[in-house]
Amino acid sequence: MAELIRSAKSSSDWNEYELFAFNIVIEDFDAATFFGTPQLPATTVSPVILNNIARPPPPAVITKDERLFFEFLNRANVMEKAAVDDFTGHILRMLDFDGDERSITTKRELSFTMCGTRVRAKADLAVMFRSSTVIDEPILQLIAEAIAAFVENNRVMQPPLAQQIIPAMTMVGPRPIFYKVPVTQDLVSALVTGQYPAQPTVVQRLVPPVPEEEAYMIHGMNPLVDRRIVFQCLEAMRTLLVSS
Repeated sequence: MAELIRSAKSSSDWNEYELFAFNIVIEDFDAATFFGTPQLPATTVSPVILNNIARPPPPAVITKDERLFFEFLNRANVMEKAAVDDFTGHILRMLDFDGDERSITTKRELSFTMCGTRVRAKADLAVMFRSSTVIDEPILQLIAEAIAAFVENNRVMQPPLAQQIIPAMTMVGPRPIFYKVPVTQDLVSALVTGQYPAQPTVVQRLVPPVPEEEAYMIHGMNPLVDRRIVFQCLEAMRTLLVSS
């Protein structure tokens, strides 16, 4: 693929061409393979959230987390980017993604070298744990952000990692889709020099195993059956932070 023209682009400018030019493919996996466990874990989320499509009316008494969940869910349904970020951050905090020395950061500035030029990457949301990062972005930007996270991690890791799997998640409205992005030093070197990598980078994608995937793409976690499954996937996703 040497005849392909490759140029430096920030993460926000990545498109399908970059995937083709740098031998990156996205493949779908089932939940058992993706998470490495035969069954999804139970979720610790409040029954109020799991059993009510919308906020229960008074005189029902609900907690602050429950109130904010329904408020942020309503806003995320409008698909406004800031509202989706608020909703994503809230459910990550509800599930303790910022526990055990982890922290959730917003608009994290990252960078990496592409075709000899330093380019910028900005993660809308990142969960930091030692050196791992989970990123909330559209998929093409997400892959670029994962590469930037690997480069950033290796600035502080001694010795530097030869490869790392970056757990990640996209969020469109209230509809998360999960990814594992394997980043290697060979891929980073190919990006630096603008060369086609000999080995493909296979990004794993998991659509939550809901009963009706087509409906999920429209309604996300609004239906209660789908909501429970999404939260189970998030519980499993949190365990990947430790192993990545």
